[in-house]
Amino acid sequence: MKILQIVGPKNSGKTVHAEWRISELRNRGLKIGALKHSGHHHPIDRPGSDSFRLQKAGANPTVFWSVDGLAVFYTNIVAEKTDQLLQTIFDGCDLVIIESFSQLQRPKLVIDPDSKQMKNFSNVIAVICEKNLNVYCPVFKKLDSDLVEFLLNYFDLPKSKSPEA
Repeated sequence: MKILQIVGPKNSGKTVHAEWRISELRNRGLKIGALKHSGHHHPIDRPGSDSFRLQKAGANPTVFWSVDGLAVFYTNIVAEKTDQLLQTIFDGCDLVIIESFSQLQRPKLVIDPDSKQMKNFSNVIAVICEKNLNVYCPVFKKLDSDLVEFLLNYFDLPKSKSPEA
């Protein structure tokens, strides 16, 4: 499975960059999955809802299915199961973009607004920074279209695909 992590400090524009990458790659006919990771505690279901109550009763996973979509809620995921779970969830995707989750050892795009973030991450394949950096990997400006071409080449993805039916 091909995974790109977008990492950087809080409020650095990770979501904006993820949105833009997803949109650009989708426009080329690629199937892109996304995962947003947070290191903070957030309720994963609306307290008081039926699915929340089932989860609190001990169901794991809990699935909520409506005419608008499907949501699966897992609790207490063990790190050893991460790859298996991601493979199941994102089966059929050409690329999965993960925002944050910096402890995963996957290729990372670092948003580095103050040119001090590189040292905080491993597996860095490219950096987004408005300053000129002297680093071992390519540096791109914010929303630079050349970054999409770089990612297509890095992950050996087709330049364009027929759109999904």
